[in-house]
Amino acid sequence: MANTIQKNTILDGPRHAIIQAWFASDGVTGELSDEVLVDVSALSVAEGQTSISSLVVEKIFATTSGAAAELDFDRTTNQGIIELPTDSEADYDFRKMGGGVYDHGTGSTGDIIMSTTGFAAAGDDISIQIQVRKKYTV
Repeated sequence: MANTIQKNTILDGPRHAIIQAWFASDGVTGELSDEVLVDVSALSVAEGQTSISSLVVEKIFATTSGAAAELDFDRTTNQGIIELPTDSEADYDFRKMGGGVYDHGTGSTGDIIMSTTGFAAAGDDISIQIQVRKKYTV
């Protein structure tokens, strides 16, 4: 068996994207490490632009059951976004705190990744909905 991983793109517009994901442990496979939650190369690019230069995390809604998770920007040295504790429900709107969590620095792929802790028992699950704003090179 393998852990269950389901990802759906709810919105993929010229400026924003919303990704919904659900992860369930099979009780055997173990932790998720650097699992791609948001693949920047799979997102659509606005008309007149050539590529997305980075993402800004604006909102996260998540529930964890039996395990904790950490979201990071994928870089040479990963840049932390947020830690989601075990058995919790989180509703973060970073726009209220100045606009969002920005990916900055060198060695960035632009992706948002997730790693787990305690994702071992059958029935452990994590559900995440993340809204990002696309940034383009000027």
